[in-house]
Amino acid sequence: MRSQRQSIFRLGSQNKLLLGAALGSLVATTLVCEVSVLAAAFEFTSVELSEYLVAILLGVLVIPIVELVKLVQRRRHADS
Repeated sequence: MRSQRQSIFRLGSQNKLLLGAALGSLVATTLVCEVSVLAAAFEFTSVELSEYLVAILLGVLVIPIVELVKLVQRRRHADS
């Protein structure tokens, strides 16, 4: 979370290092799950595409939930 109250969509600058780290972790996780040698080393079983999409959807779902909470906080703060 980049700001406790301000919307992520209104923040001007981007943290390219953080975005790169997020992308890198997604690639690393995918490699461990899908490359058989790596999956065997970490004792993972193959993940179906539908399961992978559900995981991504749940991860992305955090953004609108946090934005909604921040919107409510901004409105409460403005009313007081």
